[in-house]
Parts: sequence; C-alpha cells; structure tokens
Amino acid sequence: MRIRWNWKSMGILAALIAVMITTQPLAAKNFRMDISKCPNQCRPDQICGVTQEVPKQCGPSPQGPWYGSTYSCCCCTENSKGNWFYGG
Repeated sequence: MRIRWNWKSMGILAALIAVMITTQPLAAKNFRMDISKCPNQCRPDQICGVTQEVPKQCGPSPQGPWYGSTYSCCCCTENSKGNWFYGG
C-alpha cells in the first residue's frame, strides 16, 4: 500500500510544523522568572517565616550569588536593603 501526498496535504503539514516552531519560544518566555530589586517597604503581612510562600532565589546583586529564600525573607527583613529577588 502506497501513501500518496498531494500539495494540499504537504502544505497543511508544513503549516503545522511552522506553527509549532514559532510558538515554542513564546511559551518558554511566559515561564521565565524575573529579577527584581527588593522594594523599600513591604506589606505588614509579609513576615519572614510566617507566610506560606514558595522559596525562590535571593541575592545581593542581579548577578548573584543566589541562595534559596522566600520573598518575605529576602526583601522584608532589616538586612534586606539592596537585595534582589529572582522569582516570578
């Protein structure tokens, strides 16, 4: 049994492959985490060790070195001035 391809089915297959290739980088960007400088002031409910936050990364500069920390522990403590948070 031979499969015969015509131009219409080849075009549909090429279009599907092109859509898959072009949308993949867009999907990867949506899940990229952002690096942000800690604000000067946090909300009153953001207390290190009390909130149920997921640990991300914290560091003294945008280049690191990074260590695991929640947002509240990275940005809302007395010694957090100048910290950077890597998370989304």
